[in-house]
Amino acid sequence: MLKLLNQFGSPGQIRKAGRRRLVTLIRPKASRMAERLVEDIFTALDEQTVVLGTNAAALSVPSLASSLQVVLDQRKLLARGSRNCWRHTLFPRS
Repeated sequence: MLKLLNQFGSPGQIRKAGRRRLVTLIRPKASRMAERLVEDIFTALDEQTVVLGTNAAALSVPSLASSLQVVLDQRKLLARGSRNCWRHTLFPRS
């Protein structure tokens, strides 16, 4: 979803991208759920009534999604590093 928000930051841009393009974008991360997720996204877009500020979202949402992805990547690296640290502490090589 972060990739989708990074690429298409507003409801209008998501709608303009179209179902097929979104399924293609989502499929590598959620192969079984991609089509259902896209249908859910378009259902939510159809039910959306508040449209004020959606153009402003197109400016900030991609940046926020990209920042969040960086934080998540750093978290994975830290988790790997701490696992290795604990492994060496608890099971030192003789």
